Amino acid sequence: MQKAESLGVQHNPVNLVVITSALPGEGKTFVSINLALTMATEMDRTVLLIDGDPAKSDVCRVLNIEPRRGLTEVLDSGGQHIDDAILKTSVGDLALLPSGPRLPNTDELFSSELTRRVTRQLAEADLTRIVLIDAPPLLASTERPHWHVWPVRS
Repeated sequence: MQKAESLGVQHNPVNLVVITSALPGEGKTFVSINLALTMATEMDRTVLLIDGDPAKSDVCRVLNIEPRRGLTEVLDSGGQHIDDAILKTSVGDLALLPSGPRLPNTDELFSSELTRRVTRQLAEADLTRIVLIDAPPLLASTERPHWHVWPVRS
């Protein structure tokens, strides 16, 4: 397994992809799901798709998966038991972390250092796995996850 630093990245994992849009309804969830499915099947890559949009939370519905525990609950518990929230899908190399319900403190959780730490933990756990995040729209959401401010290059 390679470390991110050996790949020339000092601050951000290179296996992390964030899909967002300016406004709702522009197709970010459609793109996220299809990109994840394509990478998991055509590229023979392990993919973790994170539904990072608790206000809309369509990924489980589209993939016909019954969510149990999700990202908001993982963050609300301080990042504990994240592996228990990751669901298997019918596509062998695709796993899903549902968004979880919108909590009263979702805005604070998403803008916290904990979000960055949990995301980094998921990305660095296996550098051969692609972590793809379906993030909230930039202009129509009060959630400002750290994902929106990570530069593409350091």
